[in-house]
This record gives sequence, C-alpha cells and structure tokens, in this order.
Amino acid sequence: MFISDYNKILCGKMYGLSKVLFLIGILVCTNAKDYDKHWALIGNPLLHAAPCIGNSKVSISYEPGLAPEEETKYNLFINGPFPEHTTIKMKFDSPANVTLSNDVGKLARVSSSADGMFFIKYFKGGPYFSADVIGLNLSVVPYPTTINLNFVEYCEHPALGILDGYINGYKSTASSTYTEHDDNCGRIKISEKQCGGNEEEPMPWHALIRDDNSTICAGTLILQRYVLTAAQCVTNLGVAKNATTLSVVLGKFNNTSDECLQEMEVETVFVYDGYNYENGTNNIALLELKNDVVFNEKVQPACLWEFSAYKKLNLKDIKGSVISTTLGDDIDEGLEVVNMKKLKSSKEVNVYREEKFGSKFNATSINQSEACKLVGSGFMVFVPDSRELNSTGAWYIHGIVATNDSTLRCDSSDPTDFINLDYFRGWVLNKKNRSYSIY
Repeated sequence: MFISDYNKILCGKMYGLSKVLFLIGILVCTNAKDYDKHWALIGNPLLHAAPCIGNSKVSISYEPGLAPEEETKYNLFINGPFPEHTTIKMKFDSPANVTLSNDVGKLARVSSSADGMFFIKYFKGGPYFSADVIGLNLSVVPYPTTINLNFVEYCEHPALGILDGYINGYKSTASSTYTEHDDNCGRIKISEKQCGGNEEEPMPWHALIRDDNSTICAGTLILQRYVLTAAQCVTNLGVAKNATTLSVVLGKFNNTSDECLQEMEVETVFVYDGYNYENGTNNIALLELKNDVVFNEKVQPACLWEFSAYKKLNLKDIKGSVISTTLGDDIDEGLEVVNMKKLKSSKEVNVYREEKFGSKFNATSINQSEACKLVGSGFMVFVPDSRELNSTGAWYIHGIVATNDSTLRCDSSDPTDFINLDYFRGWVLNKKNRSYSIY
C-alpha cells in the first residue's frame, strides 16, 4: 500500500486492508485530490497486521507505546458488506472487552455469554465491521480464535502472539550491554592464508545445514555460534527438529579439500513463534552451535541487516548475491554466486506471490541464471563504507531464500521469495542474547 491508500482508510473510506504488516504514520486528511502531496505525521505510528492467517478480510490496527493499561488495545476490522440480520460470533484466547466503533454502533448490537463468546447482530446493513478490543488482564493481548459470520469461519488459523513483542508493561529500571558493532563482519579476508589454495572465498559466511549427514539447506553465519536459515529447513510440520540430528558445515564453497572444513554440532534450534508451515509465513530460524567456529579466510561472519544500510544504497536498485547450485539435488557441489535484483514493489511481482505481513520481498536473477537457489541461503547485499567510488564495505544479509515448494528454487523466470530481515532483526537480537554485537 502507498500513502494515498492510507489516506483513504484513515479518511473513512474503508477499503480492504492488505495482509502486509507495516508501520505507518497517522496522516492528516486533506483534499482528496491532493492527499499524495499534503500529509503529515502526528502521534505514534500505527501497526497493521492480519490476526487470521490466510484471510485478508480481517485485519487489526495497533498503536504501540501506549500506557500499560491501554497497550493491549487494538482495532479489529472486517471488510464487508454486512447485510441486515448478519450475525457475527467472536471469541478470544484471553479475557477481553469489545466496543463497537461509532459507525458500527448505529448498525449493530454486541453482547456476550458466560463462556466468553461475543455476539454481534446487525439490525441495519453496513459496509464493514469495526470494534476496539482491549485485554482485561494487564499486558495480555486477547487474540481472536473464532470469527464466525453467518456460520462461515473467518479465523481458521489464528496468528496468536503477533503483537506480544510490542507489550512493555511497567518498566522502571533498564540496563545496557551495548558494545560498538564489529567492523570485521561481512568482509572477505584475502591475506594470511591458512587453508592453502589461491582462490578467494566469495562468501565465507555460507553454511550448509545437514540432517543425519544429509545436506538439506543452506544458511548464513552471523556470529561464532549463530547461523540464520529458513524455518522449513529445521522443522517437521512446524515443530523444531531435534538439534542432535543437525549439524552445520562451513568453509565449503571453494574448498576442494576437507582440511579447513568445519562441521559444527547444533545446540539449540530457535524457530520464529509465528512460523506457519502451511503457507510459509515467517519462515525464519536461528541455529545456536555448541562451540565457536574458528574464523579464517574460508569462514567469516556476515553482518546482520540494519536500517542504516539503506542510507548508503540506491533504493531504486538494490542488488544482492545468493548462493546457488548447478547440480540439482546434489546441493553439496556445483555452488556458484547468482546476482539478483530486489523488486521495488508488488507491481513487479505476480499476483499470487503476495507478501504476507510485510515479512517478505522478492528478487529476480539479473542474468536469468539457471542455477537453483538454495533454501536458507542469504540475500547478501554489499554496503559501502562511504559513497565514494570503489569504497570498501561489508556484506549484509538482507533476506533468506524461503519457499514451500522444495529445497531448491530453480525457475529463473519466476521471482524468488525472501524472508525480509527488516522485520526480524529484533527477534534475532533477542534470541542470541549476548553482550557482544551481532552487526
């Protein structure tokens, strides 16, 4: 959605909301002909999300940063129309209060039963449903588990917990373990050869994920003990695999000998809480290794994506490199780097490849390479240290190859889905829970 769409929503023309998760500013509505030119930010940013996975008609609007007594409140919106005599049955996973919006309150009545079910009955037809929902318990957000419209279920797959990261409660004490970010991440080492050979390692952070000694996916090293990958690689039906069956191989790309290969055991598998294996939403996982890897010219950490990187890039032409294979299912061999271009908007993407919750972006191969992109591989973007020509810089992981189809993404003409680390950086930082930097 663009600014003009936000104005239409906020000015009362309630068009269907996207499933995309995004932050917007509250806009001051002006003349409809000029709304693209005259707008301003006031108040806190609004967050929009889909509480029912797979149903774009249901959305919520949430304002973070409110007082603890109010921070569990959000607006629940359902796109209509709703004819006269429509009945909505609604239930939440925790105690809640539901207040119809002013417009809907003139068209419908709300009541509740002892078992926690809410009933909304329209005595006049209306174009949409809108109500404010607030939790009755401090810091506990009530999420809809049932939304039934005239016996049709609208919330078969509730997205529980999607706002929990924004709940702060009362905080009167804080501490900081901040350290300056590591200037050595994302930089290819070309001196002090320890592993022999003359070939420079193009992607020393590239990792191969193995399950019972079979390579299943790729990953990206971001610290001495942490590897990012796709959740589908390390789960079965959405449940994390046993870490004892998994291992990570590093230093493989241009290494024809086993002298400097490092195969590391996995200590813990962190899977994003909102991962849905059926549609691939929030397809991200973090592996914690049992021991630190040894950094050398074949093994180095990538930098984790940060918003400040955009300041040094051409936003209209963001390019990245992805590890791919030319040998089909033999994903241990035939590795190569494929250059890709990030698509700027959904207009450049097929309709069926709609972004979910804003957590994905799409990219296409620049040279229409026939190599198959490995699921879990990082979309690596070179971020220069300055805007000077031929500036030095570092490689940042901006996305992760994710698809429900298979381990490989081989259609060069079709955009590749990437999990967008813009939206998961905070989660990664929380999971690694270390005092040193992950930059």
